[in-house]
Amino acid sequence: MVAVKLKNLTKDFKELFRLLIRPNLYHFRLSQLSSIEESTIPTFKEIFKNTNQLGADLTKSINPIILIKFFDILELRSTINIIRKEVVGLDCLLDEDLIEIKITKAKKENKGIFATTWVGNNSSNKVPKYILISYYLDFELNEITHLFIGYINLDECITKWKKGKSVKSQFANLMIKSEDANKMHIIVGHKEIEKTYTHFFLEELDN
Repeated sequence: MVAVKLKNLTKDFKELFRLLIRPNLYHFRLSQLSSIEESTIPTFKEIFKNTNQLGADLTKSINPIILIKFFDILELRSTINIIRKEVVGLDCLLDEDLIEIKITKAKKENKGIFATTWVGNNSSNKVPKYILISYYLDFELNEITHLFIGYINLDECITKWKKGKSVKSQFANLMIKSEDANKMHIIVGHKEIEKTYTHFFLEELDN
C-alpha cells in the first residue's frame, strides 16, 4: 500500500528535504537580481515586498521546487514505482495509484505552524487520492524550515472539495473535516482535531 510505503519515509523527508531544497531556493533568489551589477542576493521578503497576493505568488514560485524535491526523495529512498504525469487533476502514478499532489503555504500562529486548506482547480476530473503537503518559509533564514506531508483517499471520507463562492470561480478548497481526521495518513507532522475541521501541524526539519 502506498500510504505504508510513504510512512516509511518519515525519517528521510525530515533529514533530506531541507538539505536538498536549500540550493534551489538560493538559485531562485539569485535569479531575482534586477541587474548584473547587484552584489547582494535579495531575500524572499524583498522579492515579495510589493505583492498583495503573497500566498499566490509564493505558490507559483516555490511549489514547483517542492514538488521536484518530493519526487527526488521518493526516487532516492523508496521502492515505490513512480510515473509522473502533467494533466489536470493528476500528478503521478505511485504503484499504479492515481494521485494528485497539493501544496499549500502554512500559517504561523501562537499555537504553532499549521495548515487547514489546500486549493485546487475547479475541474471535475479529480482523482480521490491525494498527497497533501504544507511548508513554512522562514523569511529571516530564507529557508523552508517546517513541513507537513499526508496521504488521504477522499473515497473513504465525507470530506469533499468545496467550490468557490462565485459561479465563475476557477478554484476549489479542500479542508479535512474532523470526522475524517483519522483517515489522513501522516508522513511528517501531526494533527489536532477541531470542532469542524482538522488542523495539520508542520514538523521542524533537520538542518
